[in-house]
Amino acid sequence: MWLERRFAPFSTPYRARDKRWLLPMAGPNARLSRRLLEAMGLWDQALATGAVFVNPYDAVNIADARRNLADSLSLGFTYTSRLADLLEPAFAARTAAEWERFLAANGTAATIMMTWEEWQHDADARTAGVFAEVPGTVGVQIGRVNWMRSAQPYAPLLARRAASVLPTRTAPPPAATGRANGRLPLEGYMVVDLTNVLAGPCCTRMFVELGATVTRVDVMDPQQPPTIHVFWSGENSVGKRSIIVERRKPEGLAIISRITERADIVCCNMMDDQMARLGVDAATLAQSNPRAIGLQITATRGERHGPRHHDKGYDPSIQGTTGVMMRFGGPETPTFHGFASAVDYLCGYLGTLSGVLALYARERRGDRRGDWAETSLCNAATLLQLLFQRAGSDAHARQRNGRHHRERRGQRDEARARHARRSFRCQHRHQQQRDFLCDGQVRVGRLREKQHGERHIDVRAVEIERIPGRYDQADHRLGTAEPLELLHQRGKRALGR
Repeated sequence: MWLERRFAPFSTPYRARDKRWLLPMAGPNARLSRRLLEAMGLWDQALATGAVFVNPYDAVNIADARRNLADSLSLGFTYTSRLADLLEPAFAARTAAEWERFLAANGTAATIMMTWEEWQHDADARTAGVFAEVPGTVGVQIGRVNWMRSAQPYAPLLARRAASVLPTRTAPPPAATGRANGRLPLEGYMVVDLTNVLAGPCCTRMFVELGATVTRVDVMDPQQPPTIHVFWSGENSVGKRSIIVERRKPEGLAIISRITERADIVCCNMMDDQMARLGVDAATLAQSNPRAIGLQITATRGERHGPRHHDKGYDPSIQGTTGVMMRFGGPETPTFHGFASAVDYLCGYLGTLSGVLALYARERRGDRRGDWAETSLCNAATLLQLLFQRAGSDAHARQRNGRHHRERRGQRDEARARHARRSFRCQHRHQQQRDFLCDGQVRVGRLREKQHGERHIDVRAVEIERIPGRYDQADHRLGTAEPLELLHQRGKRALGR
C-alpha cells in the first residue's frame, strides 16, 4: 500500500486514526483534487513541492505535464510521492468517519471502505433501498437496481418462483422469416448526452446500438484529465453526433435548451444542483419539453431518499464502499478490481435499461408525458455481487480466494527459488569455463548435457576427446569457432530465447 500511494496519492486507501481504511477519490477530476488539498490545508505545501495547477488542454502547458496537479494521472513519481508524504500523516490525524463527513461537506469524494457483510448491513444502504427485507427469503436481499418516478410508490418486493411470474402464452410465437430486421428498435428517437466518465457515455453508447440518434454535448474545459476525457471516451463516442458548448455562458445554455427541447431522453450523470444550472432538471424539463424523459445516473442513491443521496463518487470509490476492494485485496491490502471496471459498464447498461423502460411506458400510455428514471453506481456494484448475498457465501468465497492467493504465492516463491538456484549454477559453470579456457579445455559433465538439451551450441562443430585424469576433462578441438566466440553465440541465443 505504501508504494501504491506513491503512484496514485489521490485515489489509494489511507489508514485513519481508528485504523479503518479511508479511500479518497479526487484523482480523476482536477477540481476535486484541488478541493481535497485545500480542505485538508495542504494546498500551499503541495505547490511548494514544485507542482503547478494549469490547464492540461492548453498546448503552452505541455512542458508542465509531469508536475501538473490538474492532471494527476500524468504526475511524475517525484511529485506523487511527495503528495503521499503529505497526505499520510494528515489522514492519520482523524477517524475515518470524521474524514468522510468533512470531505463530503467540502464537495469532494471519499468513502470508508467496507466488507461485503458490512455493506449488506449498512443502515444507510437499507434506508435508500439498496438492500431490502423480502418476505419468503432468508436474510437481506438486493433491492431494485433502477426505478422510475411514474411507477412509484413501488409495492414491496416479494419472493416468487420464476415460473409463477411468467404470463401464460395465448398465441403461438411468430414464425421466422429468414430476413434480418431492417429497422432498429429506437430509430427515430433522439437522446441528448450530457454525461462524462464512464457509466454515462457507456449508457448513451448503448442507445446508439439500439438505433437512437445520440447528440453528445461536450464541455469547453473538461475537469477530467486527457487520459480519461480523450482516450477513454473514444470507445463510447462511436456513432454519436457531438458539439462543444461553453456551459457557463448564457449562449451555451441557450444551445443546450434548444437541443433538449427536441429530445426524447436527456441523460446526465450529475448531481441535482448541476442539472438545475444547465436547465435539465425535472422541473425545467417539465416546462420546456413535457414529453422528455430525464435519465440520471448517480453514485450512491437507491430507490428511496437516503443519507448518501447527495454524495459524490466514482467507480473506484464505490468499489471501496460496497466491499469489492476488500474482496480482491483482503483487509490488509484492499485493491481495485479495475480502475474503470465492470461497475461503470454495468451501471451504464442499467441506465440504458432504465431509459428504455421509461420510453416503453410512455409509448404504451400514449399520453406523451415525460418521466424520470434513475440508477446508480452502488446499485451496479451491489448487483455484481449477487451470488454473495446468501449468508456464508462470501466467507466461503474469501476462503477460496485466500487458498488461491496462497497457492499462487507459493508457486511464485518456488519459481523464484528455482531461478536463483539456476542462476547460481550458471554463474558457477561460467566461472569454470573461464578457468579452463586459458588452456583450451572445458569441463564436460553437466556442460555437455546442457549443450545437447538446450541446443545452445552446435556440438557437431566440436570434436570432443576424453582425457583421463582427476578432473575428467575434455579437449575441445574446434574446427571453425574460437572458444570465446562460441560462448558469445551461446549467450546471444540464450538471450533471444
